Amino acid sequence: MRVWTGARSVTAHSGKGKAILVVEDEAQVASTLARLLAIDGHRVTTARDGLVALQKLREHEYDLILSDIKMPGLDGLGFYRELERLHPRMVRRIAFVTGDADPQETQAFLEVSGVPYAVKPLTLIEIRRVVQQVLAGR
Repeated sequence: MRVWTGARSVTAHSGKGKAILVVEDEAQVASTLARLLAIDGHRVTTARDGLVALQKLREHEYDLILSDIKMPGLDGLGFYRELERLHPRMVRRIAFVTGDADPQETQAFLEVSGVPYAVKPLTLIEIRRVVQQVLAGR
């Protein structure tokens, strides 16, 4: 995942895809996720952390959110709690990606919440799996 275009948003050419918000602090990972999701026709917007993602949610409607867990600022777990409070219908539309080095807290959260997730390094197959899991209603 070393593709970086400098873009913060990628729009697919097909109108059949879903609107997806990628919340990821690593620019290269965000860009790569956006490109991979665009391959399947999705319209992708990126946010560098949970605070930026909350702002984007005030401005646009998304079919799915794909969020990192460990980020500076508002991390994925804090972002999830804010979604529960501010946008409760979006809680069923989130999936996480994680490369967490301290998996105890993260694993406990994922088990309790039932949120779909993929572990870094990510593959297109794993990304498609969690996207389909969320879109199918988990």
